[in-house]
Amino acid sequence: MPALTDEEKRTLALLFLRAAKEEGIVFYPQVYSAVNRDGDRDNTLFRGLEDALKLLSPDRSVLYDALLTKKNPRLPSSGFFDALENNPAYHWRSKFPDRGHQSLTEEEKFKVVGEYRKIVYRHAKSLNPEDI
Repeated sequence: MPALTDEEKRTLALLFLRAAKEEGIVFYPQVYSAVNRDGDRDNTLFRGLEDALKLLSPDRSVLYDALLTKKNPRLPSSGFFDALENNPAYHWRSKFPDRGHQSLTEEEKFKVVGEYRKIVYRHAKSLNPEDI
């Protein structure tokens, strides 16, 4: 499939911004349907999604990926935890000095995600959709 257009990236950014402003989450099917990419199986959509989320946090200091959720359990993919563990703004090592995200229990992951989503929700309040 072709790369996402700028308009599709903006559509996805606004989907995540709306969810954050409502203190909600985004399910994978919502992402596919927002840009009519239901048949995208070559990861073109998700490569473009990272660019889309940079419209909300250009330096990626706030990871809106935290809102992208699998149906069960309602956690983000392991890619989110990789990004969070390596995000200097989060200070992973101060919270888990000797542990990577792979060793967290599901309960610990829920706690991390719950706390981090609050950061995303606060950040979203400072954004104006017209500026995206």
